[in-house]
Amino acid sequence: MREINLAPLRVILIAGLILFAFTGAALTTVHFLDQGGITAKKQDENFAVMLRAFDSSAQSFTGSQEEYEKLDAELERLEKKAIGVESWLSVLKRRRAFSQSYPQYQGEYVKSIRRALKIYPLSQPLAAVAAAAFLKEESRDNRTDENIRELLALLTDPAFNTLRLSSYILLGDFVTSEKANVLPAELFPDGTEAVILDLTILKIIRADIRGAAADIQTYMNTVNNRTADTEDSLPSAAFFRFAAEYYYDFGDLSRSAELFSRIDDDASLLRQADALYLAGFTESARAIWSILARNMNGNSLYNMAATSRNPDESLAWLERLVKNILQSDNSSGENTGIFNLNAEGTAEKDERSLEFGLIRYSRSLDYNRAIALLESTQKFNPANNPYIDLETIKRRSSLQEPGRQAAETWLLLDRHPDNEHLYQWAAWLFFLQRYYGEAKILLNRNETRGDAWEWANVYRAIQFMQEGRLETAENLLRGVSVKSADWPVFANLGRILEAQLYTARALEQYELAAAKLLLEDTNKKGASKVQYRIARCLSALGRGYETPRVLEYALDLDPENHTARLELDRMNLIY
Repeated sequence: MREINLAPLRVILIAGLILFAFTGAALTTVHFLDQGGITAKKQDENFAVMLRAFDSSAQSFTGSQEEYEKLDAELERLEKKAIGVESWLSVLKRRRAFSQSYPQYQGEYVKSIRRALKIYPLSQPLAAVAAAAFLKEESRDNRTDENIRELLALLTDPAFNTLRLSSYILLGDFVTSEKANVLPAELFPDGTEAVILDLTILKIIRADIRGAAADIQTYMNTVNNRTADTEDSLPSAAFFRFAAEYYYDFGDLSRSAELFSRIDDDASLLRQADALYLAGFTESARAIWSILARNMNGNSLYNMAATSRNPDESLAWLERLVKNILQSDNSSGENTGIFNLNAEGTAEKDERSLEFGLIRYSRSLDYNRAIALLESTQKFNPANNPYIDLETIKRRSSLQEPGRQAAETWLLLDRHPDNEHLYQWAAWLFFLQRYYGEAKILLNRNETRGDAWEWANVYRAIQFMQEGRLETAENLLRGVSVKSADWPVFANLGRILEAQLYTARALEQYELAAAKLLLEDTNKKGASKVQYRIARCLSALGRGYETPRVLEYALDLDPENHTARLELDRMNLIY
């Protein structure tokens, strides 16, 4: 009898048993899933019923303590029944509405948010709700702000960009470029104009000028290519204004003027004229100013006077400006047209033009009439307008003893203690008139007040140079930013190096000062003195053959530079 091999049967039997077990497990799992789905569905239905019951009770809320406690208890029960983020959001939505009508409840709303975050720490919707709530807390501190930033970092969905950017602004992260530079770089526009504007500003703060320009142009191209109604196919006036100001600030003045021309208001027309003037289109700018001047716009009247090539025409424009200032005084505050164009920043600029126009016109009058005019207006009373006050003192000082001029200057500073320009003028005056004791007191006062003005360092360096403290003076001057440094910084560095017999290095500083003065093209006397110093250095370096030419240039700049003339005459005798 043949032996039967049972091995394959065992394999089949074992496989069958395993399949039976898996089938049973699967059926059991499906059964429990069905039961779980039914249970979850019932729980959702019960939760929805509880929500409707709460909403019904909340509609009749009158603000009593008893009602408050009852509704709070219902919200507590809802919170315990919440399943998933959506249920929690439903509860939080009602807590927030409750806290808005009952401010004392804000604390409970925040506590509920924290409980939700503990359960779902990575939920973007909950993080968004939490960040918005924490920003409103009255007791917000640095720790809370850092907590908010952590929550904002969770919001990676572009739908939350508006919230993120608004939150960063409220946190003060746009106040300085240092803070803005550490903001997340992965912020993306959501297509709305407001968010695109905020992200463009962020790029400007981070010195990504090209990126900002690209964003502006991309948005304008995108909107212009839409096939919507004409009304919606262009960016808003606010966006055009932003783009125009961007190009104005970063050098494309023609583009700036073109964008300002698309905004239909007088303030933008005035900015268009400013851009055209700076771009070199003076006559086009004057054409706009002349139109606005018909409505007695002070800025346009002043600009027409300042850009007139004919002195008589310039004076005529100033007379119109001053006449309207006086008429404004006599009208008891009624608008005569000269204080119009009240767009943001324009009214202040217009008022400054009136102030400077008044000063400029007073300089065409004799002493008595000028003083009378400067002190006659209500709008520009010297006590409240530092530059009018300064001009009055300048006029009076021409007939005063030198000591009296210093006393009047101190009184001027006491009347306007926070005006930096007046302090700078006072320092210039004291050094010019050789009131070195007064100058030292002024600089000491600045340091006591804690004013970190770079120009004060220049005058302090000059004081140290007079005292023979050359190294200290040099350190102060080298501490001035090269970008903001004016010609006196380089000229005085040159004098220090020349005194230390570093002639070649001194010549470099004098040449830098000369280049700065060439750009100014107004301070001929200062430029002449620097050229004389250059001539001295050239002679000391054995380049005497270049010296006569430099001295002649110094005399062309200022024929009254007697030192340069004497040196040139001496060289002519030698040669």
